[in-house]
Amino acid sequence: MKNKTLLIIILSIIVVFIITAIVLTGVIINKAINDNHERENTINEEKEAAIEEFDNRIAYRSTNNYTYHNSTNEISYIDNTTDHNSLTLNDTAGWRATIKDLTVEGRIEIPKTQLDVAVLDKVTIEALKDAVGIVYGPGVNKVGNTIIMGNSNNENDFFFDNQKIELGDEIFLTDIETHTKIKYVVYNKYIASSTSFDYASRDTGGKREITLVSSVNDNNRLIIWAKEEQ
Repeated sequence: MKNKTLLIIILSIIVVFIITAIVLTGVIINKAINDNHERENTINEEKEAAIEEFDNRIAYRSTNNYTYHNSTNEISYIDNTTDHNSLTLNDTAGWRATIKDLTVEGRIEIPKTQLDVAVLDKVTIEALKDAVGIVYGPGVNKVGNTIIMGNSNNENDFFFDNQKIELGDEIFLTDIETHTKIKYVVYNKYIASSTSFDYASRDTGGKREITLVSSVNDNNRLIIWAKEEQ
């Protein structure tokens, strides 16, 4: 009788243990699924926000006859002790540079289109008159895919001539803080719909890459991929 009772107790403990393990496993799996969904939702929200920002930018049609700034002397410098009015981007290490209150991360040079202009950490309609900006990604010369956006609606816009860029062309990015200049080589060019943002989250395999984005029309974008020359 005692043995039977002991056996029942042992079996009950085993059953409780199994049920507990199943419940805990379910909780862990459910949490992992929820965490993954949250990450996906965050990424999707970031993508949607970036697309909306981009659409807002390219929807702007300039009515002003502003000058094409083919230099970076439009940059202002924040420092109370030294006059930096004559400095160029190459002289700005250690100084905070801004354009229209946005921070300058560096400069982009595209020999094919004779472009040499500042790259901002963000974009606004007004700032895009004087520079191009990062709309998504880690930043100038950082590992991963950095998306740089520029206006292209008229001949005064910085990315207006991007359609001339071909596979194999060179693009140079310089970090304003370290003055590190890296050469990128174009390896992909295509037209994407305004609702597509797949190019933003592509895996670069731990390498530096950039994506140039400009408008073709209200419904399409010109996408250019370039990777660091090894």
